[in-house]
Amino acid sequence: MNNLTFYPARELKKRGFDVTFIVDVDKNILLDRPESWDKTLSSTYPDWIKEMVLPDRLKGLKFSMPLIYLKKYIRLINEYDVVFLNGLWISLAQYIKPGKKVVAIFAGYDLDVLADYNSAGYLTNNFYQSAPAYMKVIPHFIPQLLFKKLIGLQRQGVKRAEIVNYYSTGINPDADKLLNDIKAGQTFKRLEYRGFDCDKFPYREPVMDNKKFTILNITRFFYLTKRNDNKRNDIMIRGIGNFLKTNQLTPADVDILFFEKGDDIADAKKLCDQYGLTPFIHWQQQTSAEDLNNYFARCDVAFDQLGEQWIGAGLFSMLTGRPVIANGRPEVFEKLFNEKAPVCQATNEEEVANWLTRLYAERHLVKEIGLASRNYVLKHYSIEATVAYYIKNLELQ
Repeated sequence: MNNLTFYPARELKKRGFDVTFIVDVDKNILLDRPESWDKTLSSTYPDWIKEMVLPDRLKGLKFSMPLIYLKKYIRLINEYDVVFLNGLWISLAQYIKPGKKVVAIFAGYDLDVLADYNSAGYLTNNFYQSAPAYMKVIPHFIPQLLFKKLIGLQRQGVKRAEIVNYYSTGINPDADKLLNDIKAGQTFKRLEYRGFDCDKFPYREPVMDNKKFTILNITRFFYLTKRNDNKRNDIMIRGIGNFLKTNQLTPADVDILFFEKGDDIADAKKLCDQYGLTPFIHWQQQTSAEDLNNYFARCDVAFDQLGEQWIGAGLFSMLTGRPVIANGRPEVFEKLFNEKAPVCQATNEEEVANWLTRLYAERHLVKEIGLASRNYVLKHYSIEATVAYYIKNLELQ
């Protein structure tokens, strides 16, 4: 999920370890494939990257009966001394032989939902919503039983992991409790941040002349649900609307770049229209992580989530030297890193509008906050530091 195992794999390979990376999804699911992070891999993979696509159709069923459907994958992962798993693949950890080490890298959903028995009803409802007509006649209790079994297997996989990588403690208290309940009585390590290849997002000097002020959001539109991973993009939309109205700005003054993605994109477009953003917006389609650099170079300020999550892709914006308006969860990350993050902290539309007004009126702040942001990310989120953690705690030297 989200390619979270690729960067550690590549860095370990660079350091001389014998690494095999498995690509399990079709080419149309770009964000889960290594070429979304490294365009040099778009045409062909080196020998250490193997493509073993598991079709998405009935994937949940296959993982609920792994000894029937996934034998070749179980045999494969048992060939290695250390196995990094992500998504539903974490459920296979229980079949890894004793003496071998397991790292579970959670995207979020693979713990919050797939390892929580309370999610069985939610998963069952989703099944009926997306299933073809001929499968909707299946009695309700059958998928419910299969999902409960799947959740049980996922929990067993989590138990097997010596190291887990998940959001920082406090980002999702319910999931913190869930993880601790599953691992009760065990000694394990928890890495609470993710490293990535910072060189992929080089510094871009902001244009300080009278060009249009450009606002960027690459976060998916997801705010109608009350789930913990709610991005609260509605706060962003209302805040931008207030900024435009208060300062009497026109499309000659401001550009807005939004990506057309997320469960709530239809509602977001209506909200943008309601708050006067529509004439300013240039809608963009999904792109690779590497190609995001072109957008960062154009923008003056970027947004990340304004809910109760953490800054994700906004770290890329910060690396290129752009201020990020977000709820940076200072109560969590100041404890983790013993340092205040140079985030334009906001949790409501008034704070959003105030930050935009300041950055618009005082363009020098774009550069000053941007440089501080880049230095912060380089210090705390390099893949080199993450892999050093794995090497030390897995005793790979």
